[in-house]
Amino acid sequence: MSDTSLNAGGLLGVLAHLRHPLKLRLAVSVSLVGAWYFGFYSSVSDQMTATSARIEIEHKRVTTAREIDKLRKTIATSQKSFKPATNPNQLIQHIMDHLRHSPLKLGDLTPEKAKELGGYDVLGFSLNLHGTFADVVSFLEGIENDVSLLRVDLLTIAPDAKDRSKLSIELKILGLVEKASGSK
Repeated sequence: MSDTSLNAGGLLGVLAHLRHPLKLRLAVSVSLVGAWYFGFYSSVSDQMTATSARIEIEHKRVTTAREIDKLRKTIATSQKSFKPATNPNQLIQHIMDHLRHSPLKLGDLTPEKAKELGGYDVLGFSLNLHGTFADVVSFLEGIENDVSLLRVDLLTIAPDAKDRSKLSIELKILGLVEKASGSK
């Protein structure tokens, strides 16, 4: 037999099967689903996958934007409660105001060289104080609860050489001062 007669016989056999209504419905349904899948769904499926990936990226961006907004609000509230000094003299006066309201006696106040920190200068002050332990605690609480940006960097407590009931306190305080607008 030749190939054309075999192909014709195969085609006639398929057509003979399709004369049955159920087999015809099944063949038409399968061919329509196949045509729909390969003609429409496969191209749309790739687009849906790409769109889903873009949606997920946008959800992450929205989440990040919300977190940034929360952090900005937190920073805004904390910036209202902290006020760095505008010049070194103001910072010294601020520390002296704390000492005036404290029973501690100032032996020496030595400013140190300023160090640069972003838009601020960090000023250090070495203080030599004399007083009781309770006086030191109340002074340090005042420094800690202060609205200006002060930090105790070093604290050394020893008995006073002249009066054994008192303490000699070596204290190093660091404070932030805004840079002058002309210096950068």
